[in-house]
Amino acid sequence: MTEQAERSEHFCTGCGELHGGEQRVSPEVEIARIMAARDVKIAQLEYREAQEADELAAETAVAVTELETASAVAAEEAAAEAGPPEPEPEPEPVVTQDVAEPEPEPDLAPPEAEHHREPPAAKSRGFWPGA
Repeated sequence: MTEQAERSEHFCTGCGELHGGEQRVSPEVEIARIMAARDVKIAQLEYREAQEADELAAETAVAVTELETASAVAAEEAAAEAGPPEPEPEPEPVVTQDVAEPEPEPDLAPPEAEHHREPPAAKSRGFWPGA
């Protein structure tokens, strides 16, 4: 079979050109092409979104830095208007004296009497005594 026959082409005698040269594509291949085009478009959108998010993060960081520096300058200006800080008074030195340890007081409590327990009676085997 020739290539012309595989593509279902035919030569038109009326106009003198080839007609019907479309290649037949299976539906699975066409679906795969559509899904690939969709994936490329999604990737492009995600890339643009990431760029915009990075730009927004950079702009936010700049704004935060500007606010922090402005507040630091304002704090320094307020401190300058208040005048130089007063020096803190020096702490008084702590004087320690050697104190002798007091003698322990003797234990005046009466000695405890030794308690002797009576040896236990024969081991009971039940609840009632002698049973």
